[in-house]
Amino acid sequence: MEGAVDVVVVGGGIIGCSIALELRARGGFDEVILLERGPFLGDGTSSRNSYVIHAGIYYPQDSFKARFCVRGNRELYAFCERHAIPCLNTGKVILAFSQEEIPILERLQRQGERNGVEGLRIVDERGIREREPSIQAAGALLVPSTGVFDVAQWFRVAEGLLYEQGAMVLKNTPVVGMEPKGQGVRVETRTRGKVLARFVVNAAGLHADDVGNLLGNRFRIYPIRGDYFSLAGKKAGEVRGAVYPPPGDLGLGIHLTRLWDGTLLIGPDARRVESKEDYGPLPVFDEEGNLDPESGDFQRFFAPVKKYFPAVQERDLHLAHCGIRPSLLPPGEKGFRDFRVEWDRSDPRVLHLLGIDSPGLTASPAIARHVADLLAERAG
Repeated sequence: MEGAVDVVVVGGGIIGCSIALELRARGGFDEVILLERGPFLGDGTSSRNSYVIHAGIYYPQDSFKARFCVRGNRELYAFCERHAIPCLNTGKVILAFSQEEIPILERLQRQGERNGVEGLRIVDERGIREREPSIQAAGALLVPSTGVFDVAQWFRVAEGLLYEQGAMVLKNTPVVGMEPKGQGVRVETRTRGKVLARFVVNAAGLHADDVGNLLGNRFRIYPIRGDYFSLAGKKAGEVRGAVYPPPGDLGLGIHLTRLWDGTLLIGPDARRVESKEDYGPLPVFDEEGNLDPESGDFQRFFAPVKKYFPAVQERDLHLAHCGIRPSLLPPGEKGFRDFRVEWDRSDPRVLHLLGIDSPGLTASPAIARHVADLLAERAG
């Protein structure tokens, strides 16, 4: 790569791809290069999750997560419909297992309504049975705008559109250096040489801290792993939509997600890991390679689901995929951490996106428009 380009986007996940698509679609930036460190677009956090289109109820009013999720919800459904990407508006129930937990649902309802989420309502046991006959709980918050979509197909469509719109997509191209150079930023890659860019967008997900720290920052991503089991066939068909327990400290609890193809996902859990590449299989098999239902890791999934989905049996579960999310929450701390979208403190031509965990998938179209607006404003 030689010469100068308008924008280099680092990271080929759903955020980076959405930004590149938005920049090319609106014009003003003729040369856009998308750099992906791996062999495929979306081969990281973006494709290792629940594939959920979230509604926007879990996040404080006016936070990036709330604003971008609510906007992105509508835009993602529209994008999927426009490009024939499989998606399903399943709706969701968030459960309360006792009357003492009903105030949790009431707080979520109020927060969601402040964020602009429509159609939220709380139902009792009878209301749950009408919507999810196989689920047992004392009450539930109904969230009608939740759904799922085929993330793999989204990336097939997005890659085709990027080529069609004239963006340059370079895979197997990790960024190993960045430095100011004249009126731009020189980006060095391990496999494709160097390129000079007017602007750089750091959308590297789990590795956004590593990329940002090439400019002397001290960013820190804390990887949190989540595993999944799956359930197919007749038993999976007993669940009509998405079923969630009350949210936990690190995640949304072990929940059920019905996919567009009828598969039922169980998970994820949420646990801290040291490595951003810790994708090894969960140790739930015995010496003969059979699933061990007595293992602690298996029971961490099965026991909470059995509580509200009593028809499920241990033999129904099959180990599925796992993913790692880029959290900004340090170990030992609790609380909310918003997305960070900010210009580099020392180089005004580099924009960092940090801690884009859930609901990043849903928020991706809105994040892309926000980033494009920031670049256009700075470009003058």
